[in-house]
Amino acid sequence: MGNIESESVQQNVDNVINENVAQTAGSGFSFTPVLVALLLIALTLYFILNRSGKKPPMVKNKGNAVFIMGECAAGKTALLYQLANGQTTQTCSSIDPTETNIEVKFNEDESKKISFVDVPGHNYTKHKFINELGAARGIIFLIDSSNLNSYGNSVDYLYHIMIQKVFQDKEIPVLLCANKADQPKALKLKDFEYQVVKEFEKVKRSKKAIQEEENDQIEDYLKHQDQEFSFQGTNITLCETSVVNNEIKPIKEFLQNIFS
Repeated sequence: MGNIESESVQQNVDNVINENVAQTAGSGFSFTPVLVALLLIALTLYFILNRSGKKPPMVKNKGNAVFIMGECAAGKTALLYQLANGQTTQTCSSIDPTETNIEVKFNEDESKKISFVDVPGHNYTKHKFINELGAARGIIFLIDSSNLNSYGNSVDYLYHIMIQKVFQDKEIPVLLCANKADQPKALKLKDFEYQVVKEFEKVKRSKKAIQEEENDQIEDYLKHQDQEFSFQGTNITLCETSVVNNEIKPIKEFLQNIFS
């Protein structure tokens, strides 16, 4: 629209200039000042019109749902019950994803209805929802911190999330929960982070050793890092939780922050 108006203004200016040229051709009168003035007017109008039609800068569109992700038996479904009812119940590994809206109470005066997607830890569903990350406002990623055997697959899963271009472009925040902190074998947060970093290095080495086909949805910057993996500079925050004991304050703070 701005371009059409600018062209119209320019045409009018050209017509006026031609008329002045015809009228002053034989009179000896110099039309240069008139021409300069008209050009200045045309340029002023051009910039005004183009500024008014200027597109706003691109803004990263945020999703509306919170994805709860992690391996089987990490406590994902139990977390939904805790957020919804303030208590947990005996659960089993989900087969299908669960989408639900929950009124999350942050404190006595503040609450918000939030859409959650409980993503089952089975391989098929995991990989399917990696392609749906664009709908995520944030990710709560649970790891059973008491089960050392679960760390490898959990970190491999998180790694594949992090190298997705949509994850990087939208800068989706992640809360990485060392869940089941109530269990005797659960690692404390510092040891948990050490173990997770160790597993990240294993995944990086395996990625470097194989030649993968190019994929326009993936940007694997991690495998090219020479230094040891670190959470510093990422959009991932670590915390300890015990869903069964309702020790989920970091999760509520995370939800409050991403929807504030």
